[in-house]
Amino acid sequence: MVKSSASLLQERALSEAPHLLPKLEALKDFFAKKILSAPDVCVSYILITLSLRHGPERTVSGIRQPNESFVEVSHESPYDSASLGDLQVQQILGCDVISDRALARLHLHRESATVRDFWMKAHLHKIPDHVALCIDSFYFGLRPLRLMFRIPSPEELLAMQAEGSRCVSALISSKMLTQIFGHRDCLEMLLHDLAHMEKFVEAGRFWQQVGFFSFLHASVAPLHLKWREVLGKRWELSWHYVSADMNAVANHMLMTLKAQLMVAMARKTLLDAGIPRIPTEVTEDELEAVKADVYPRASMAEWKPSLADAGLLSQFED
Repeated sequence: MVKSSASLLQERALSEAPHLLPKLEALKDFFAKKILSAPDVCVSYILITLSLRHGPERTVSGIRQPNESFVEVSHESPYDSASLGDLQVQQILGCDVISDRALARLHLHRESATVRDFWMKAHLHKIPDHVALCIDSFYFGLRPLRLMFRIPSPEELLAMQAEGSRCVSALISSKMLTQIFGHRDCLEMLLHDLAHMEKFVEAGRFWQQVGFFSFLHASVAPLHLKWREVLGKRWELSWHYVSADMNAVANHMLMTLKAQLMVAMARKTLLDAGIPRIPTEVTEDELEAVKADVYPRASMAEWKPSLADAGLLSQFED
């Protein structure tokens, strides 16, 4: 029997967790002691995981070209970076993570280079370009990122975005390291957060998104508390998608909010009349089983005929 990708990810997470746990727990400790800055923690998390999977010699695939242009969203002063020669830093980023050969390839010396120096020069195995851009900008104080060691609730994330920031979650607990979040492991969750950050700031969309999320937080969230009592889990999943897992132009997000609300209401109208859901709809149990990046579809083209056939279209529109 061929194993699913989720099963393979789960197996890998279970096998890696005991090896990752000591070093990743040290990251949190070193961050609390201000040995490592927030971007240092992100870089170290990536390097520790990659070195375990591919070996320290294969973690670096080449020399990275510097980013010449940034989407600048001022956050705070540039961050300091820890020295790779620091004895405490070597506990987590020693030769088993950053090899001497890799340093030589990048024309760096462990005694004089910082975590940031290594990051800025290294092209890492299977790490997307947007991650490099985001962390480069993070070091320069140009990304409003909050480092967390847990997954925030959708309500917390909405409040952050309404204030103009997002989180990056470095998950380090033994429980989290053995979990799979849909099709993502803990490293992919961190990379996904950085991807969202870039979507939050790209192409001049930052302030319109802050305005949209401020509108959601102040005006729509109180209504959501009432709507979820009426519309159930389907609407709650839709709300979480729009308010906490979506970054785009404000007009698109507003139309998505409207479409998700319309479909949730169409479903409720049919169920109240004793008419089953449409055959192609994903069930709430199926959505819950996936738990990541799978949300109810929001196309009235699938629901309007059912409402019309049942004589409920006018009721729905009212």
